[in-house]
Amino acid sequence: VSKRRDDWRARDGLQGDREKITGITLGDLRLTKGPDGWLLEGSEAKPDVAAVINLLGRLGNLSYRGVLGTADEPDYNQANPALDLRLQLADGGSREYRVSKAKDSQDYVLKAADRPWYFKLSDFDLEGVLDMNRDKLLGIVPAADATEAAGTAEAAQQEAPAGEAVPKTVD
Repeated sequence: VSKRRDDWRARDGLQGDREKITGITLGDLRLTKGPDGWLLEGSEAKPDVAAVINLLGRLGNLSYRGVLGTADEPDYNQANPALDLRLQLADGGSREYRVSKAKDSQDYVLKAADRPWYFKLSDFDLEGVLDMNRDKLLGIVPAADATEAAGTAEAAQQEAPAGEAVPKTVD
């Protein structure tokens, strides 16, 4: 049995019901849930459903590696955030997070506006959130990625046993 305090902490303190999220602001990107689905502010095109579902899943299941304390340390680099995030909730409330890259570390620091603590997060915790951009939300695959995906699918088709089809997918 571990004696480390962090091993006994619940890691779900930032999690919430993704069904209750009605708006997401990631930096300069703003998604809102309307009667006909999600809309990306400043775009006539509807967001890619899979991209939105993935983002909602990542935000609804946000976890952390540890609690750093309640004092804003210079090494947390909160003055230079990697991301400011706001979740609008169905009940009219909201959650606001500031995420920064810790100095001289691979870790990130998250400060929730409604809580006194600073949370330590990893790249994995923020996967699909920090790198989200307009093209990803609209399902636009860069040409290099599309070519690579097509080549991978073609190679898999050639390696499949005769008569067996391999489904083509694009991640």
